[in-house]
Amino acid sequence: MSFWIIAAAGAALVTVLLARALTRGASAPAETGAAHDVQVYRDQLAEVERDVARGVLPEADAIRVRTEISRRILAADAAGQNIPAASGTPSPVVIVVIALVLLGGSLGLYWQLGAPGYGDLALQDRIARAEDMRR
Repeated sequence: MSFWIIAAAGAALVTVLLARALTRGASAPAETGAAHDVQVYRDQLAEVERDVARGVLPEADAIRVRTEISRRILAADAAGQNIPAASGTPSPVVIVVIALVLLGGSLGLYWQLGAPGYGDLALQDRIARAEDMRR
C-alpha cells in the first residue's frame, strides 16, 4: 500500500510542476526574430552616425549605407507584422486535461505493463526461482 501512496505523491508532484511551468513562462512576450533584426539594424544606423562623426566614413558612402539599412529595417518590420502574436498562458481547462491524461495514461500503462499486486521477492528467492526455471 505504501508504494501506491509514494507513486501517487510523485505523480501529483510532477503534475503540479508541469502545470506551474505551463502557467509561468508565458507572461512576458517573446521577442520575435524580426524585432531582433530591427534592433540590430538600428544599432547599425547609430554606428554609421558615429563613423561619420569620427570622419572614418565619408558622407557620400554614409548616405548609401543609411539607405540600405533603412530598406532592411522596413523589410524586417514588414516581416514581423506578418507573424501572429503568441497566445499567453494556456487555459486552466487545458492544464487539467493534460494532468488527467498524464495521470490516467501512466496508471493505465502501469496496469497493462506492470505487475500490480505482485509481491516483493528477496534476491535469494529470485535466484532460486531462476535456477528452477533453468532446470
